Amino acid sequence: MENLKSFRKILLSMGDEKLEALCEKFLFDHDAAIETTLNYLAHSGLKTSKENIKACITEMHNKGDFDNVICFSTPLYNNDLYKKFHPDKLSTAWK
Repeated sequence: MENLKSFRKILLSMGDEKLEALCEKFLFDHDAAIETTLNYLAHSGLKTSKENIKACITEMHNKGDFDNVICFSTPLYNNDLYKKFHPDKLSTAWK
């Protein structure tokens, strides 16, 4: 899945501060976060769909790519809001 590889590389290279801000946006305004991600990817040369963003983000979560991302001053895997809305997406390491 070449698109996932490109998507993953772009997102993980955006820097901690931007990735943390995007993570926080996903937790409180999912639609705006999708739009922000679409724009960021387009500026990086990758055009994709909203559905693909959702699939890629879910796959990255399942692989633990965001385990160390800080959202609202806590690692994502410890964030109660994330766990509330995504209990089925938590990796076994998070449980």
